[in-house]
Amino acid sequence: MFARGKEFARNNLLRNPLKPGKQGFLNYVFHERLRPVEYKFGGKSNEGGVYRLRNKLNERVYVGSAKCFKVRWNQHTASLRRGKHSNRYLQADFDKCGEEVFVFEVLEVVGGTKEDRLLVEQRYIDSSFGKNKCYNLRKDASSPHGSKKVGKQYSNIQLLSPDLILYTSVDSVTSFAEEHHLNPKCLWKLLNRQAPSTKGWTLVGTEKKKLGPKNVLKGSKHPNFNKHHTEESKQKNRLAHLGKKMGTEHHNSKTYLGLQLIGPDGVVITEIQCLAAFCRLYGLAPTKLCAVLKGRRKSTKGWSLATISSEIL
Repeated sequence: MFARGKEFARNNLLRNPLKPGKQGFLNYVFHERLRPVEYKFGGKSNEGGVYRLRNKLNERVYVGSAKCFKVRWNQHTASLRRGKHSNRYLQADFDKCGEEVFVFEVLEVVGGTKEDRLLVEQRYIDSSFGKNKCYNLRKDASSPHGSKKVGKQYSNIQLLSPDLILYTSVDSVTSFAEEHHLNPKCLWKLLNRQAPSTKGWTLVGTEKKKLGPKNVLKGSKHPNFNKHHTEESKQKNRLAHLGKKMGTEHHNSKTYLGLQLIGPDGVVITEIQCLAAFCRLYGLAPTKLCAVLKGRRKSTKGWSLATISSEIL
């Protein structure tokens, strides 16, 4: 049964071919390659340090560092098979040559912090960068992810914590977020005025003023202070409201004339000035009563139309 499902999936993909970047994933699914990305942990799979991904055909290498070699090998393999690796040159060779020509090798085990691993990684990058044998896109060992947020320094700011402690500068978004248990992305949005707050942290000066008695412009501060309507504007305003009857809820409500609307108790309504007010008075639904008035419905809650006037339709 598995073979039949595999054959169906193969035929479906052949009729709808994948993009070139997805070919590595297709090869992995149907086991057309001999074996997955080879690894040489040397018994150090759960340790951290500096590693490299080496292409055995052209001897090009990708140098990186990781806290755990086994986890990083899984991350590289998964993204390459999906065709979504961040390094386009490494992804292109993976799609062209296949995953059996790549090998994951441990260069050096490095303990300590992330900064210690980056220093060792930088030494290996310097020895291979710029010699047409290196996949790395950056000469420095720092990760490109979030570099825009980490590299920028924020000064002359007023960052207020939930404990009402004021910070006037942030040298590194990542380190500041780790120190105060914040999300670096949310903190970056707050510092760039793209978010009002994050976990109680606010940027002073970005709060919107609430409309209240203290913020209302009065007297000479009001924009229309000492300004009067002209006679022409007064006449336009008068003509706009001319003919309006008091008591209608909506200024553009339709008036129904020539009616013979009979209620449940026999009362006859010949005119409706405001449909919404009439329905609220008698406990009716405006949509259903409107359907009765236009002849699309016979009755609603005992209200029916004796004759339909042409003025309504």
